[in-house]
Amino acid sequence: MKKISYALIGGGMMGLEHIRYVNKMNNATIDTIIEPDKAQRSMCQEHIPNVEFNSLESLNFKDGIDAVIVCTPNHTHFDILRFLFKSKIKNILLEKPVVTKPSDVFKIKKMAKDWGGKIWVGMEYRYMAPISELLKEGKKGTIGIPCMMTVREHRNPFLKKVGNWNRFNKNSGGTLVEKCCHFFDLMHLFFQSNPKKVFASGGKNVNHLDEYYEDGKPDIIDNAFVIVDFENGKRAMLDLCMFAEGATYQEELSITGSKGRIDARVPAMWAETSKDNPTHGELTINMRNTQKPETRIIKVQEDILKIGGHSGSTWFEHLGFLSMIKNDLEPDVSLEDGIRAVIIGMAAEKSVKTGKQIDLTGMFDDQGNLIKDVSELRI
Repeated sequence: MKKISYALIGGGMMGLEHIRYVNKMNNATIDTIIEPDKAQRSMCQEHIPNVEFNSLESLNFKDGIDAVIVCTPNHTHFDILRFLFKSKIKNILLEKPVVTKPSDVFKIKKMAKDWGGKIWVGMEYRYMAPISELLKEGKKGTIGIPCMMTVREHRNPFLKKVGNWNRFNKNSGGTLVEKCCHFFDLMHLFFQSNPKKVFASGGKNVNHLDEYYEDGKPDIIDNAFVIVDFENGKRAMLDLCMFAEGATYQEELSITGSKGRIDARVPAMWAETSKDNPTHGELTINMRNTQKPETRIIKVQEDILKIGGHSGSTWFEHLGFLSMIKNDLEPDVSLEDGIRAVIIGMAAEKSVKTGKQIDLTGMFDDQGNLIKDVSELRI
């Protein structure tokens, strides 16, 4: 059987994670890499010694590429997608966020429609085993009618990236876009309702205070609370802290319904990569009628855990993406899903800056597609 041939655009930290997982697959291979940084190219070659390094433009002349993985700095996504949408490429796995500027949202939507291919947005957190189990239990009615969702991510500061691009809002879209679009995607995935109101409070209190770069002093926030109200009356809250490494669990999610609560706990990245026996996740079901919490361990193969830093979720994402290509399926995470998560993040960033609640009423149709101009979210 012919292997699926990928081109990888961006050989940084996330690009290397994709390389390691694709290398583990029997029916896929990365044959071409586009990466301008010499040091990153060298690291890529350690995993794929005979890989070709090419320019982005060369993809127009290269035959046999079945899909492209895009994991470049956030602010480059728009121009790369604009190029790919004019190429012969028909399958794209795009790392989040889709875009960083409100002015680019509808441009991307139109270009994607004219292109006609399939784009899968890299929301790896959907595939973290404890979170996946939480969503399954909630959707099958274990806790009755769901009412509330809380997400706590207490983790390490942003890692150093090539050129320190992630230290500035103009490049990343802001912490609540760059990091937290994952969580806003999970909120919508569970409640299946459009966001209505967003209120956030956040700031920069600990991280990056003494850092200075060519572009100046970092302006990204390192902690926040975000409340999202949905049209169906449900609500969710995010508790984010980027200077809280050291805990056993990095993400803790709870869904509370009329009959009980489900909690999911995801191990910290450092717990997974620093031990021979990685810490596994947990799921606890708390029912009101019994008041006897039941906890089960959620395990992922240790060889999968050790390859990457996202609890093995990138592996499961790749299995789904590959199945999409081979079986002509629709992507699990659509462009509209990616856009919606970014819009909530942009609204949260604006709420932090203005101290005001941001009204998203009427921005999405009944199918969850963005239909209203979002230029008002510009900061």
